[in-house]
Amino acid sequence: MRNLHRVIVGLFLLLGLTTVTAEPEPLWLDVRTVDEYNADHIDGSVLLPHTNINRVSAMALGEKSDPIYVYCRSGRRSAIALKTLEELGFTNVTNLGAYRAAQQLFYQKNPAPGE
Repeated sequence: MRNLHRVIVGLFLLLGLTTVTAEPEPLWLDVRTVDEYNADHIDGSVLLPHTNINRVSAMALGEKSDPIYVYCRSGRRSAIALKTLEELGFTNVTNLGAYRAAQQLFYQKNPAPGE
């Protein structure tokens, strides 16, 4: 019985050492208009105009503690979106401000293959 206990404890330790609990990838949230998004946007970003953020749309954004990066054209709408998301209970939202600044950060974090 004692050996069985050691085997079980060893398995749990082994599983614990091989399980990676990595930080989830951030959601890049574009809060501009549809036309602005269609003209140019960050690859993989999700369009959710700041005027459309409400409890229903926020439910689709994932866990309230997952990282969300919010951007717009100049930073004004992303500031509004940040406040709204925080009021809805999101705790890990970052306002990246203007689209160009967000784009620079995105490509720093996600360089093109071969760079």
